[in-house]
Amino acid sequence: YLFSSIFCFGLKMLDKMLYDLAEGIVGKNGIPIIDILKDNRDVNEFKIAEKMKLTINQVRNILYRLDAHDIVSFIRKKDKRKGWYIYYWSLDKIKALKLFVRLKERGIQQSNHTLASHENKRFFRCKGCEIELTEETALTHDFICSECGNLLELSDNKGKIMEIRKSITKEKKILELIRAEIAKLSEEEHQKIGLIEMRAKKKEKRARKQALKKKKIKM
Repeated sequence: YLFSSIFCFGLKMLDKMLYDLAEGIVGKNGIPIIDILKDNRDVNEFKIAEKMKLTINQVRNILYRLDAHDIVSFIRKKDKRKGWYIYYWSLDKIKALKLFVRLKERGIQQSNHTLASHENKRFFRCKGCEIELTEETALTHDFICSECGNLLELSDNKGKIMEIRKSITKEKKILELIRAEIAKLSEEEHQKIGLIEMRAKKKEKRARKQALKKKKIKM
């Protein structure tokens, strides 16, 4: 995953992350799905199909695969005229970012394992084929590349170790930014829910007042 900057978390970075995540799950059709859902809630699946120029079954297949990873959600409503159910889809950015965090953590764990191996073992590589083997594996091949037959050379472990450490540091900084964005989005979601609940209470209060007025008029 590529990022223009690791020192700020902007909309472009968030979009890039969502695109990469969806594309990794469903392929190239993941990008237009994110474009349609990222700024809209409860989008009619037939409108999604129309925008993507795909059949409704193709779109549903894509959305169900994203739903299996818990990054989209849906509500269904019955079409009163036609009698069938229509699904309305939304993107859950918080859950998508949490999945991205898990993938990043897994990548960092793998990098730490690779780092430990390079710190404690010697590696041999073929420059032409760009194949790298542990000393034990290279020994079983008599230090000859099984692909091209050239002699394997001792790898520069110091350079590789510096490269891996630098990559881990960068990935950890990105993780911090993602977690901060999750906290921010969660707070915004909490405030929205609070606002909706407050409006509902005010509406209920007004309805009670109106009911009391009508009662008094009748009396």
